This record gives sequence, structure tokens and C-alpha cells, in this order.
Amino acid sequence: PDEPLVAEASCVCECLLAPEHATSSEDRGYRRNDFLHRLGFNKQEKAEVTRILSRLPLAKERSAALQNFCDLDSCTPEFFIARFAKYVEGLLRWRQGPREEGEEDEGVLGRPSSSEVAENRRADSASSTGIRAGASAGDDPVQQVSGPLRIHTQSVWCDVCGMEEREVCLTTPALSLRMRVPAQQFLPRCFLAVAEACSQRRPEEEASSSTDRRGYATGSGEAAGAEPKPQRHSRPVPPAMPQAVRTQREFELQQVVRDFVAEHGGSIDGVWVASKVAARFNQWIRTNTKRNDGSLRRWIGTVPGIWVEHCGKNRWRVHDAAS
Repeated sequence: PDEPLVAEASCVCECLLAPEHATSSEDRGYRRNDFLHRLGFNKQEKAEVTRILSRLPLAKERSAALQNFCDLDSCTPEFFIARFAKYVEGLLRWRQGPREEGEEDEGVLGRPSSSEVAENRRADSASSTGIRAGASAGDDPVQQVSGPLRIHTQSVWCDVCGMEEREVCLTTPALSLRMRVPAQQFLPRCFLAVAEACSQRRPEEEASSSTDRRGYATGSGEAAGAEPKPQRHSRPVPPAMPQAVRTQREFELQQVVRDFVAEHGGSIDGVWVASKVAARFNQWIRTNTKRNDGSLRRWIGTVPGIWVEHCGKNRWRVHDAAS
């Protein structure tokens, strides 16, 4: 048989699976109330069902009882409680008396026994996973995978809502995780404990005690020899262009606009003109770092021999004044 997970690894699993802002008892009570609320029970009826359930000593039996009655959501609460009480009494008599007598009692109640329910569920699980006929009952290839990476799966009964859930456990010698989802703040400490338990030594770099930009705590204590993170520097601002050079560049770009409009018959869509000179305008003439602020259109309107026609809805055309 495979060795169980170390205690530190189990803590990691519990931390990943547990709700962030609720304890197990609070979550159990919420799920039970939600299950009974779906059946239309009021406060007194919920208390009566809880009292009947408390007569069963095992959580697995309580889950099985709720599971067997979850399909009676169309009946009235009074009928449900009366039938459920008789069913629980039958289970208790079956536990106290012989097995044959207990099965007869449950047959009278019209409900299958717990063993029959378990056998049916095992048969359904075997057929769904495609187990070969020659394999024995305990040789489920899905239940146990040997090798460096071991995956254990089993079906468990929820002790709150009575539904059957599939539990998956992953075991690997070396595991590297990159999480992109919100995590609990003590999760990094759990990973640190697993690393210490498996390697029997302190890791070379401990997690920082600060909180990252997403607000999740990253550990306890900063490594003494850790190098500070390099600071990001903004791009250097190029020196300002001399006024004489800027004037010469602007004159050349104005001539480009006039020639481009003349090549297209003296009238052209303003978007084409803007795409023609936008790069050089941003490099030579623009005085700010903004984009799409309308400054390019206004500048084209000031070019000598050019006038701009506004057609509405961000549509505009550039015309040659001489045409």
C-alpha cells in the first residue's frame, strides 16, 4: 500500500480545499440548512429532521439516509418527516437485530438497504471508469497509479448533504506550483512546512513577510542574504529638438500633406492623410505624450493651402484650397 501523505502536505490540501472565510462547522451548518431549504422545510421541520438524524451514530449512515430521501422533494414536509422517521427506525432495528431481519424491515419500508446502495454505487463507478472484466474488485486502475506520480481517487459520502463526492489525492516527489487564483494568506507557510519536511533542511530562500501587490501574504521573515529587487526606471526623455530644426521639419511635413492631397485629386479622406503623416508628426511636432487627442487633425487644418471638412461622427475630409 502507498504511504500516506505527511502531515504538512495534508495541511496544504486542507488549505487549498477549505473556504477562505468560513470554518468547517459553519460550512457544515450552511450546507445542511441549504439542503433542507430546497425541500421547503421551515425552522421547526428542520429541527425535527436534525433530531431524527442525530439518532444515527455514524456520519456515513446520516449521509446515506439523506441521500436515499433526496428524491422525495415533491412530497409534503409532513409526509417526508414521517417516512424519514420510519426509515431511521428501520436502520436502528437492523443494526440491533440480525442482518436478515433488518433487510426485511427495510424491504417493508420500500427503501434499499445501505449495503445494496453501496453495491449499486460501486457497480456504477466500475462501469463508468471502464474497469476490465478480468480485473478483481480491488484492482481499479483509476484508484491507484504507481510510479513517481501517484494519483489516488475514492468516492466519499458527504456527512452534510448526503451526496457522493469524488476525492482525488496527488502525490509526487517534486511538485512545482504556480497559482493564479486568490489564495489564503497562510498558504505559503504551508508550502514552506512541506519543503522542510521533505528535504529535512531549511530552503535557501525564505519567503518574504511582506504582502505582494495582490494582497496575499507571502510568508514569514525575509532572507538575510536576499538581494533587493531591481527598481524599474522610466525611459529616458530625449533632449528637446532645437526650434530651428523643428520649424524645418514642420515645413517639410506640410509639403508632404499638400503633395499627398494633390496626388489624390485634391480631396481625400482625412484618415488616409493622418495615417500618412502620424509617425513623423508624433516624432517632430507633437509637444505632449497623448494620442488620439485631435491635435493631428487640428494641425492638418492649419497647413497652408489645405482646409478640413468635418462630415460628422468622426468623419472628415482634407481638400486642396486651390481646387
